[in-house]
Amino acid sequence: MLAWLLASASAADFVTDIGEPQIWEQGGNWSRPIPYNGAWKLGIGTASDYWVADLNPGSEFGEWDLDRDSKVNLTNRGNLKDHSIKRCPDGTYLVASSANVVDPNDSSYWTWVDEDFGPIANGTIEEATNERPHNDLVVLCSAEAQGVIHSEFGQPDYFESTLFHIDRDEGVTGTSTLQDFKSEGGSIIYDTRTNQYVGADASLFFIGGITVFDTDYNVVRREDTVEYVTGDWKESWPQGLHRIGDYFVIAVLARDEVTYGRGDGDGEVWLVVLDDDFNVLERNRLTWFLDEGAGANRPWIARSGNQMLIGFDREVKQGVIEVKLDLDEFGVDGGEDTAIEDPDNPNGDDTGRDGGVPPVCGCTASPTAPAGGALALLAAWVLRRRKPHSM
Repeated sequence: MLAWLLASASAADFVTDIGEPQIWEQGGNWSRPIPYNGAWKLGIGTASDYWVADLNPGSEFGEWDLDRDSKVNLTNRGNLKDHSIKRCPDGTYLVASSANVVDPNDSSYWTWVDEDFGPIANGTIEEATNERPHNDLVVLCSAEAQGVIHSEFGQPDYFESTLFHIDRDEGVTGTSTLQDFKSEGGSIIYDTRTNQYVGADASLFFIGGITVFDTDYNVVRREDTVEYVTGDWKESWPQGLHRIGDYFVIAVLARDEVTYGRGDGDGEVWLVVLDDDFNVLERNRLTWFLDEGAGANRPWIARSGNQMLIGFDREVKQGVIEVKLDLDEFGVDGGEDTAIEDPDNPNGDDTGRDGGVPPVCGCTASPTAPAGGALALLAAWVLRRRKPHSM
């Protein structure tokens, strides 16, 4: 038992603490934490629109309160279903949403809001067409490209996706094809370190994959079997992909079908760290919901300094989990890094921003130093209220 605890503790190089999941009883989904002016907001899908509300910390690590009285409607359409939001290099946000107008998943729309979530522009991507599904859409908003990505109808082991380029004044200006990438339930970022796009997905066989594109959307590399989680766990929803220093971090769902049986797309939330070559270096299981019945859905991550919030929903209720990172392990100088919710930028500075626009979040990081020695690591894990992660 002592050897197992020491092994678990010594493996926790990147993640130093994990809070208890916080879930709010009122209905909603698409929980998206957003750092904002040194504090936090939460994007929430509810009442057939997408909103943001204040997310306030409690007195203890991992405790959060969602102030629903503060919520602001970003989309104002009243018929929306699925949502995606991404911060753009100039500090504004691009929101995309799907709808059922005539048939299921036959429509999608975009909304642009300013740094304080006030409306700038909105428009239609596609409406009342069954040419492609519009659910589980993905937003890309970088200095290189801004738009919304939809998966095309595909095979279990091969998909293509379409990027609809969006200009806030002109609307949809064209499309680009992303081969060998299933955006539905996945994520994509523009990596300023390599000047490439990196997309994470999972096939219908519940196998993780990563596709790398150049700026002309040609496939540079495809990894078909990225083991986000090992053993009997089936992977889905690899969302919220971030570059942090020398590494990638991603939140993913997984379900052990031998233990829990086949599910309806739900599972446990895992936080996974990968190196530049997409080898998994650390896996942290964040939830144990399946032991109680229904699992989680739609994981997401956002970061401010060494503080990371993972958003998810469970049984149509929003939730978050707070995680503390050791930025030294990521190769990031905590005295300079702020993250400023810019996951496309490896070090969170202004190098990936249009015109050097200053960060919205003025917070600075104060990373916790890693515990020294095996006994200190063991004590930290024994005293934690959470179960240790497993590889």
